[in-house]
Amino acid sequence: MKSMEKIRIAFPKSVCRECINKKIDVFLLPEDCIYEPEKAQCFYCKRERGIVCDLRLSGKRKMFFHRG
Repeated sequence: MKSMEKIRIAFPKSVCRECINKKIDVFLLPEDCIYEPEKAQCFYCKRERGIVCDLRLSGKRKMFFHRG
């Protein structure tokens, strides 16, 4: 399964990196993610944050080797 596909299944709405880390139990760093150009409200924590739209190669590797 593709890494962003796994995230989109777990989070069908806009999500920040922190919520991804908490729910999927992965340790994505800010540099592992590609964010939407504007900050927006995360659907899950309701905070104004950077919304993840894709992952860089380092983030994809972390998701690939993640067992969750």
